[in-house]
Formats: sequence, C-alpha cells, structure tokens
Amino acid sequence: MTRWHDPSCETPDVEVESNTILKCKACGRSCPPVEELISERADTSSALQIPLDEPLGQMNLWWPESVPYERGGVQTYGSRRPSNKQDARPDTLPDIASSHIYQDALRSDEFRLACLSAVSDKEAPIHVTLEVFPDNDHPEYECASYAWGGEDGDSTPCRPIYIGLYWDVLLQTKNCSSLLRFLRPWRGTRMVWVDAICINQESLAERATQVAKMKSLYERCFRVVVYLGDDMITCSNRFPKSRSLGTLQNEEHPFPRNHPLRESQFDLKEILSRRYFSRLWVIQELVASRRAVIRIGDVDYNADAGIIAKEFLANNGVFSPAPWFQYLGHGSIPGKSIDDVLSDGARSTSAGSLRLTATNYSDEPVEDRERPSTQNSEAEAIGGMLYVLKITAQSQASVSHSAVLRSVPRNGMFAVPRFSQSMQQTSR
Repeated sequence: MTRWHDPSCETPDVEVESNTILKCKACGRSCPPVEELISERADTSSALQIPLDEPLGQMNLWWPESVPYERGGVQTYGSRRPSNKQDARPDTLPDIASSHIYQDALRSDEFRLACLSAVSDKEAPIHVTLEVFPDNDHPEYECASYAWGGEDGDSTPCRPIYIGLYWDVLLQTKNCSSLLRFLRPWRGTRMVWVDAICINQESLAERATQVAKMKSLYERCFRVVVYLGDDMITCSNRFPKSRSLGTLQNEEHPFPRNHPLRESQFDLKEILSRRYFSRLWVIQELVASRRAVIRIGDVDYNADAGIIAKEFLANNGVFSPAPWFQYLGHGSIPGKSIDDVLSDGARSTSAGSLRLTATNYSDEPVEDRERPSTQNSEAEAIGGMLYVLKITAQSQASVSHSAVLRSVPRNGMFAVPRFSQSMQQTSR
C-alpha cells in the first residue's frame, strides 16, 4: 500500500504529530506504523512471476539443420524452424499499472526530479514532491551518488519516504533515507535526481529507459553530491566549510574532537577505501559529472577534473584503491574498457572488493547475457553497465557464479558479481 487515505479523499490535509504520526484531517485516516508497512510490502512482493513451461511437444523448439542428434538410437539432423509460432511470448518488457506515486509513465525524453523543501525540525518526516521535465527543458539540478545499502550493505527497504500531496509511502533503505535527510535544504527547495525515487522501480520499461540515459543525467546536472554515509557527516556548524579536495591531507582534521574518526589518520586513500568506491556503478556517475562535492565531517570537499589532476600528480600518479578516480569530471576514461577498469581495481586493492552493477530484464542472474564489444567508445563502455558482464579478473581475483546475487531493492534490475580472492567468499 502506498496511499493510506480514504478512497473518497480528494483534498488531503496531512498533519504530522510528534514527527511520527501522520493523519489526514480531511478523511480522518492515519498512516499505518512502519512495521505494518514493511509487513505488507513483504506480503505483496512485486517480483515477476515466471510462467510455467509448456507441455513437452508444445514448446515450439527445434534443432538447427546442421546439428546432429540421436532419437531412439538413430542419428538424425535438425529440421527447419516451424513456421507457426504457437503461444509466442511478447518481445516487449512486461509492465504493471502506474502507481499513485508515479501516475503516468515517463516518456523516453523525460525524467523526474525530487523536490526537497526546507523544514524547521531536522527530525521531521522526509517528504518530497516529484516533478517531470523534458530532457531539453529543465531547471538546474543535482544528482545524488550513494550506495543503496550503505557501508553495512543493508539493502532492506525499512524507512518511509512520503511523496506528494497525499504523502504516499515509499519504503527505502536506511542509507537512502539518511541521504534525503542530509539533502534537505536550509531554506527554499532543492531539486535532486535520486535513482531510487525518481525512477519507478516497479516499472521494468521505465527502469530500462531511465537507466540507459543515466550517463546523460549526470552529465547535465549542476554537480554530483557524493554521500558516503551518516558516520562521515557532522553538524557542529550551521553551514559546512567549503574546500578543495586537494586540501584534505594538508589542512586540519575534518572531524570535531569528540568524533570517533577524529583519532584516525584521515586522507584520500582512507576515503577511497570505503565501500562506496567499490561500486563500479560509481565510475559512471563521477566520470560523467562535471564536478562533485563530498561531505566529510563539517567540510564540503569540491572536486573537478582540474582539482583531481593536481591531486593525481601529488600522489605520484596513483589513486589506490580506486585508480579510476583520476578521471572524475573527464566524461570518459581514455583508452580504457570495462575490463581494464576492473583489472586496475583488482590489482590496487588487497580486499578484491570491486563490485559490478548491471541491468537485467528478468529476476534471474545476468552473468550469461551477451556482452558488448570492448572496442566500443568509452562512452559506450561506461554506459555498458546496461549489459551483464561475465568477467574473469586478470589478477588473482575471480568471479564465482554462485556469488552473482540479485540486489533485493532493485527487484532484479541489478545483479552484483562479488569478487573474491582465491575463491573465498566474503560477505560485504
């Protein structure tokens, strides 16, 4: 359930009590508690139903004419493909009806933005409105870059996000909820593209179309906001300081004295060792962007191609354990294919933690889908995460077929091959 109002409610007037209880003064209904919403979501899973196989003899299958096979001990060859296609399955992606939240489906030349408004109480429920814009006529906006599961990998949808006039409920992960709370502006409205909210995850067709254009969404945005997790952010000041990323290792510690990370030796290598940078999907988001901002402690560290180039020289040409980071803001990785990126990452990290996110049109793992040629342009290579990649890392890291897991909140849209050293499975 996303809409909790009475079906006859046409002019909702939502009132928030104690930052936890939502009630509509127009229809008298109250929003169910989070535990009930989570339970109901589990009972009404949106996973695709795999149709039963047709009976033997009715599957419309055939052997190619050039392939010999035996039937009843007699060798024979295949026949021509049957001309009649009984019970042919559709070539188009299955879809479901539009929801209360997303209403009409997006056209291929449209995208949504989440509008976050200022609140007086930082503990207030997270409420956003969604607005649709054409690709060639839109306001200035930011893109969020984050890990759905955060540093602990918890991808369970368990935090309510309220959307639109009716305050419809959309359950999100703890890290996504924390991101949205962080993004709420001090004053006015902030326009942000957040994949988990701006794409209707229940629509296979919309997911396929929007993910295919993610690179252009990140190219057009004003900047990318990198969210490393709530453990990396402090609010001791009303407004954060603004610094170049190149000053991270030279200036005072970004965390206040009472922060758990205050005693650690905090530098760029420490930042690049976080789980966030082990996501291959991040490469597309940061390489395609013109500039990025990373909040660490009470400081917003800004990065673009020029800043990164200087920092790259200062680090003797090495950005371990994420060597691709040197191409932030470049739009592409010159002369690099996806295989090259994976190999560089595997050689530069002892944990072998690079993970690949890829698109799938079913609920099955996608390691065996046709993969694009590595001779494509870099734009296609980076954008080629729409295909699945059956990868053998060129270091000691390897991909186990059993380790190809479906990422739960993306409902089969993404699969995550996990790299392991010497075939040892490491839960991340």
